[in-house]
Parts: sequence; C-alpha cells; structure tokens
Amino acid sequence: MQVIRSEQMDAEQGDESQFSGTVWQVVLRKIEPPNEMNIYSVLFEPKARTAWHSHPGGQILYVTSGQGRIVCRERSRAQSCEIYPVDIVHIERKKKHWHGAAPDNFLIHIAMTPHPDGKRTNWAQKVSNAEYDQYKQDY
Repeated sequence: MQVIRSEQMDAEQGDESQFSGTVWQVVLRKIEPPNEMNIYSVLFEPKARTAWHSHPGGQILYVTSGQGRIVCRERSRAQSCEIYPVDIVHIERKKKHWHGAAPDNFLIHIAMTPHPDGKRTNWAQKVSNAEYDQYKQDY
C-alpha cells in the first residue's frame, strides 16, 4: 500500500500551447508499461479549456466539482454537452475533442488516459474565444 499525502503532491500549471486560460494539473498516478496510463486531477478556472486533441487509447473523465463543457468533432459537425459533478465521460479512441470549464464556473475532473504502445495525446489547434462562445448543448 502507498499513501500519498496532499502536501506531497505538486500542482503544475497547464502548458499554454495545450490550454487556454488558467489550468492546474496534479499527477495522481503514472502507470508504467505494459499497461501505461496517466491519471491527473485537472482544475479549470472559468472559461479555461484544452486545445483540440485526441488520444490513441481514448480517455475517461470523471467530474468531481463545478460545471464544464465537452465538444467532440463528429465528421462535419460537433457534438457537445455540459458536464456536472459525478458525470463520467467516455471519449473514444482517436476522437478529436476539447473540454473545459463553463463561463461562470470552475471545473475539476479526473482524467484517465491510457497510452497504448506508448502513444501519447495528439494536440491540435487551440479553441478560440469565438469558437468557445458558439457552444450549444446538443444533449
């Protein structure tokens, strides 16, 4: 058994090439090969969000606090929804998406991201303010 106390954890600010706004990440666990996976707790301040990206092994988000948005690209259109505490989001392998906080609320989620064959996240362009403001809930 291993217990990691909160004072032993370091929060790192999200890389500005991968995020818009203020985002903090805490590494909860990095699982080594052959079942490589990263598990992070991520805090997004209001309006903060990831850039468009995809994961070769997919991703699971577990919302712990606040309110957020997630948008997935579906061929020629985007599918979007708001996310709330205790929601679980399953993002398919290689599905291009972004996620972040609502305009007037923070968001904290646990992100579980497997890395099959050591393949990492594929980052793309940042989500503009205009694109973020065009958000609408589909379901």
